[in-house]
Amino acid sequence: MLHSPDKLLRPTWAEISLAALRRNYQHVRSLAGRRKVMAVVKADAYGHGAVSVAKCLAQCGVDWFGVATVEEALKVDTGMGRLGLPPDRLESFLERYQELEGLQLKGVFTHLASAEDLVACQTDEQLARFQAGLKRLPWFDVDPEWVHVSNSAALLARHDFPENLVRIGALLYGYCLPLMCPPGRERVGAPEFEPILTFKSRVVYLKDVPSGTPLSYSAAFHTRRPSRIATVPVGYADGLSRGLSNRGRALVNGQCARIVGNISMDLTLLDVTDIPGVVVGDEVVLIGQSDHCSITASEIAELLGTVPYEVTCSIGKRVPRIYLE
Repeated sequence: MLHSPDKLLRPTWAEISLAALRRNYQHVRSLAGRRKVMAVVKADAYGHGAVSVAKCLAQCGVDWFGVATVEEALKVDTGMGRLGLPPDRLESFLERYQELEGLQLKGVFTHLASAEDLVACQTDEQLARFQAGLKRLPWFDVDPEWVHVSNSAALLARHDFPENLVRIGALLYGYCLPLMCPPGRERVGAPEFEPILTFKSRVVYLKDVPSGTPLSYSAAFHTRRPSRIATVPVGYADGLSRGLSNRGRALVNGQCARIVGNISMDLTLLDVTDIPGVVVGDEVVLIGQSDHCSITASEIAELLGTVPYEVTCSIGKRVPRIYLE
């Protein structure tokens, strides 16, 4: 675990606020009520670092941790279509389960495909299938200790699921897909969850170039005026998507700087012409806040046509995580 970016030979890093993680967890705990909380730390805790995140949440008193690489076993597929038992195979599974000695079915769950959509009926359809499956369990003398349905969006949207445990990932890290509400219905209220990750680098080179200068691979950008260009040691190998070439931005000295040219594997160019006083060594914020400006993973995801969790999961292993109290 690193504690300071000053010791890095390559000045690109991600800062993880453990204090913000604790606050997010307390919000989740409040919303969960009497239900237990499973913290989802799969995919290296959505790119935030599973070991450090799990240690922090364990100190907070989280009840369970969820990962993606354990055998899927007891899941029921009610409509997601990825893993789990189709409802029409549940009884044959339970019959086979009864024949196996030394095996105890501890829990049953399903995963909602569209929990954030309060207009469509898919969640109600999945819930009906899941409840029908639960009613069949006593026929086989199965009484699971844990029943869980709610993910982050469901925790915010509704509280009518038959469960005693919730599985929460995105909210812990400060993100959730926006809830789609029917016309005339107020947006579902929720505590203020805060992103816990900041992605940073530094200016390592500055140059002044005349108008018409081609920049980066394939000459993807030509300056339209005399320009001051900053080179930053971060690229798509670090998780700064090449899809942000000539579209994305960064924050330098509290102001927005446009990404110009194609983002390469290790380096990115910023136009800092309109930002006075930029010098080599200045901090560059790629995700996070600086003074009155901010760049969120949600903003980047919208540009790329994806979800914020992919943005954080894409931050590469060679980017050190620095954990801040």
